[in-house]
Parts: sequence; structure tokens; C-alpha cells
Amino acid sequence: MFFNKRSAGILCPIFSLPNAEGIGTLGKCAYDFVDFLVETNQTYWQVLPIGLTSYGNSPYQSFSSFAGNPFFIDLDLLKKAFKNSAFTKAQEKKAYLQFPWLQDFGVFMSLRSTHKDQARVEWAECSTKELLPNEASSYLNEEGRFHVFLQVKFYEQWFELKKYANARNISLVGDLPIFVSGDSVDVWVNPEFFLLDEQGISTAVAGVPPDYFSDTGQLWGNPLYDWDKIKEDDFTWWIDRITRSLDLFDVLRIDHFRGFESYWS
Repeated sequence: MFFNKRSAGILCPIFSLPNAEGIGTLGKCAYDFVDFLVETNQTYWQVLPIGLTSYGNSPYQSFSSFAGNPFFIDLDLLKKAFKNSAFTKAQEKKAYLQFPWLQDFGVFMSLRSTHKDQARVEWAECSTKELLPNEASSYLNEEGRFHVFLQVKFYEQWFELKKYANARNISLVGDLPIFVSGDSVDVWVNPEFFLLDEQGISTAVAGVPPDYFSDTGQLWGNPLYDWDKIKEDDFTWWIDRITRSLDLFDVLRIDHFRGFESYWS
């Protein structure tokens, strides 16, 4: 059971780990940091969101609430693990079974490429829910399959690092943003769970009212959830999101958790 005794930890995002490549990765610098935590009698390593970043390179504006940031993939580990880096159809099919969200993500990134990185609201294509499985896979171009490959490699390296940390009694603390980006596969595949108009544009967005820290408040811009629709679906999307996050982390922090109770539209 967590937090049943006094313990300590350090918050250090992956990208802040010291590394000759200029950004931290899931390679040697991460394993060295775990060793440092052990040597200094720490228990927890808290990271910021590890998702693929979109607008403003912000981890709180991600193309997917399930995908990892490929910039964290360690190239040295990748070279050691694969003498032949070809990603076969069989490997791809296995990945879709292991990560049910992955094909939608690949299609989404394919369409972004096709539309020259325009935002989701600029597309004419229907959502993947309206496509037959064989039609959906036909939207996967070479770049989309490359994004699928990157996600498989990211998760392989992440779970190896987690196993190494857990074996040394270091627990990973994750950071899950409460809101998602409007330009994301989450909104594209599940538009009914968000407050959108007929064109898929947000009718209201998230923010923070004026408070002690800001006289004018903050405009975050994330689409708001249609909680009535989510409840009708027995909160399946949220349950899947939390479940996947608890596969990645030992302890989960939701940011901003107060948004579940009260938020600004």
C-alpha cells in the first residue's frame, strides 16, 4: 500500500535528465537517475506528462492522451535491441491488439500528414467510428505507420525502465492532465464526449477564473467534456485512460484534480 509510511521522492521530468543529446531519454541517463534515487534513500520518482506534445510543445496539449513522446526514445538502446529495425505487418498487428488505441492514433497522424499538419477541424474526413476496419487501415500511410512504430519502441523502453526502478523499490509517479487537446485523436474519435458544434469546433473551452495568482484568470483553450454523454457511456473513455495510466505508473496524480469538482467555462 502506498503512502502508509513517511517517504520521500523527487520530481524530475524525463526531458530534464542530463544527456549528451540535449534532452533526457529513457536510456542510460534515466537508469542513472534511478540509481541516484536508490543511493539517496528516495522512494518516488515523479515525472511530468510523458505524452506526445502538439501546440506550443506543451505536454498538456497532446495529440493523444495515450501516446508517449517519441523524443524520449533512446537511440543507443534502440540500436542494441534491433539489428534489423524493419517493422513487419505481423508486429504491427500484434501492437494493435496490445494497444487498442494505436490504430486510431496512426490514422490520425496519417491524416495530419495528408493535410499538411492542419488542425483536426480543417479536415473533411469522417471519424474512425464511421469507417470499417479495412477502410481505417487504408488511411495509414507510411508516416502513420512510422508513428505506430515509434509508439511500440517508446512503450518497450518505458516498461523496461519501470521494471528496473520497481526492482529497486523506486515507484514512478505519473501526471495525468485532466483536459485533452482539441487537436487530438481523442476528440476526433469521440466527439460526442466533448462540447462541440456541428463543425467540430468547441462551443466552450477550459480556463481558470481570476484568483490570487492572476487578476484576469487563465484561458487554457481545451475543449470541455460533455459529462452527461460520458456518463451515458458508463465513463468508459475515462476508465480506459486511467487504466492505461496505471499500467505506466505506480501512483497517479491528476492535474488539475479540482477540475472534476469545479471548472471554468
